[in-house]
Amino acid sequence: MVGYLTRCGTCRQPILSDARCCPHCAVAKPARGRKVRNALLAALALGAAVLGAYSIRVSVPDLFARAPPDRFAVACAEKGGTVVQMRNAQGAAIQRCALSFDDDVAK
Repeated sequence: MVGYLTRCGTCRQPILSDARCCPHCAVAKPARGRKVRNALLAALALGAAVLGAYSIRVSVPDLFARAPPDRFAVACAEKGGTVVQMRNAQGAAIQRCALSFDDDVAK
């Protein structure tokens, strides 16, 4: 396998990455491996992502929290009914407490 061209960590002269020593200054293993650097960068990026997600989770209230039921819904449920939302003739939204859904009652 042929290495890629990099620089010596000591004298900064160009050498091959798979060289055992620098031909210019004779330092053993002069080229730092990209694998180590890439692994450190990946670990740093992962840590930053986890820290960012945690800080957002702590600072932003829970967006999917269930809202407490309103008094109308509680009163309707106590009567045994179901809250039905609809629009009136003018287009305004209204709520009704439906106690029965029988078609016979609507006659």
